[in-house]
Amino acid sequence: MYRYHFVAAVVIAFFSILNHDGQAADWPSWRGPNLDGISTETGLIDGWGNEGPKVLWKAEIGIGFSSFATADGKVLAIGNKNNQDTVYCFQAADGTEVWKYTYDAPLNPKYYEGGPGSTPSIDDGQVYVISKVGHVTCLNFSDGAVIWQKHLINDFGAKMPTWGFAGSPLILGDELLIDAGVILSLDKTTGAVNWKTQDYGSAYSTVVPCEMDGREMLVCFPKSGLVLLDRAGKELAKLPWDTKHGVNDTTPLVRGNGIYIITGYKKGEGLAQFKDGALTLKWSRATPHGTAQMSNSVYYEGHIYGFNGDQLRCLDSKTMKPAWSNGSFGMGTMLLADGKQIILSDKGELALAKLQSDSYQELARHKMLDDKCWTVPVLSDGRLFIRSTQGHMLCVDLRKQ
Repeated sequence: MYRYHFVAAVVIAFFSILNHDGQAADWPSWRGPNLDGISTETGLIDGWGNEGPKVLWKAEIGIGFSSFATADGKVLAIGNKNNQDTVYCFQAADGTEVWKYTYDAPLNPKYYEGGPGSTPSIDDGQVYVISKVGHVTCLNFSDGAVIWQKHLINDFGAKMPTWGFAGSPLILGDELLIDAGVILSLDKTTGAVNWKTQDYGSAYSTVVPCEMDGREMLVCFPKSGLVLLDRAGKELAKLPWDTKHGVNDTTPLVRGNGIYIITGYKKGEGLAQFKDGALTLKWSRATPHGTAQMSNSVYYEGHIYGFNGDQLRCLDSKTMKPAWSNGSFGMGTMLLADGKQIILSDKGELALAKLQSDSYQELARHKMLDDKCWTVPVLSDGRLFIRSTQGHMLCVDLRKQ
């Protein structure tokens, strides 16, 4: 039911938003149903009063940075309490707990709060979860029962990155794809290895499917830089991109034969091109703000929207020059829906802004959470799910009444 059809995903994911009537309810994996950070839902509110938007329910899920996944009226969330990760399954409408699955996992707060960073995926009645120390677990979506388990280090020879594994599982057809430095294709039903690559250095990014020159390909962003694979795992091209501490953890944006990347620690941003069997860097810019290690960009109608450090920007994708920027959010996150930017600041402020390339036009803003917020919100059936690092989770109603 939730299988990604490769070509359709690529066509939709990076270039346009579909004009759907009604709601597109499910957000089953990292970056959403079309893998692009864009929701096709309509009928959302245009703002709110001084009291802010309506909060439907709250939950305490534990420390972490993992985002949410939704399907069939349920929402998944992950957090860490007492050196244990718990995968929670809630009813999306009212927050009733359906099931939970707990496993031992260290908090590992190395220069940050710690906890899980990978977002779960839902596909064909199964849930796929990756822990920061390398557990790969397939659960039954109906009751949370374990179907199979593997380990990225013990079973596949991956090496632990400094801040733990954070890339999210990607399902394509019958395959589960994981970038753990060693890039893996597993049988999603059994966990058996279809293929694996050499070790490109563990990082924190998620595999991106694309089509270039009429061929299905996979874009990966491990520690060593961009790696382009065919669907059988054969390396087609690579491009070094050396970021301080090896933190390449944003999701690349693909448009045609171009790949846009942005990373933190003042490394900056770049645009690579695949041509004549090679990846070349066509443009790059070091950035003074230089922090994009947890905020991913979104492409829409010739422009790239996203954060560069504490600046929310809109870039012209042809000239790569900023069309506008806004520095009032800190290191925030965002998604696009219904002609709007839905923005969560790092201080817990939720904002709506009109989606336009010529200027920033805010529609509403309200403080929703009191501690750090570095996790991208998820929209599903008009309900927005947000969380803080400490695990305060809110379900916010964005539906017009």
